[in-house]
Amino acid sequence: MQFMALIYNEETGNHDPETFQAYGKFTQDMIAQGHFKSGDALQPTSTATCLTVRDGKTSLKDGPFSETKEQLLFR
Repeated sequence: MQFMALIYNEETGNHDPETFQAYGKFTQDMIAQGHFKSGDALQPTSTATCLTVRDGKTSLKDGPFSETKEQLLFR
C-alpha cells in the first residue's frame, strides 16, 4: 500500500520556518526508513489548466477550481 503526503502552503513564499523544518525532518525520516518514493513541487496555480471531457467533447479552462464542498484552508 502506498500513501501520498500533500503539503501545501501559500504561494507568496512566506514559509513558516518551524513548519518547513518539520517537513524536512519528516522527509529525511521517510528516506531513512526506505518509504520515500519521490517528491516534486507543483507549478503555481497561475499555470494551471482544467481539462474536462463530457459527451466526447474536450474543454480546456483556466484552473484549478474546486468542485467539492471541501477546500484546503490556510490558518
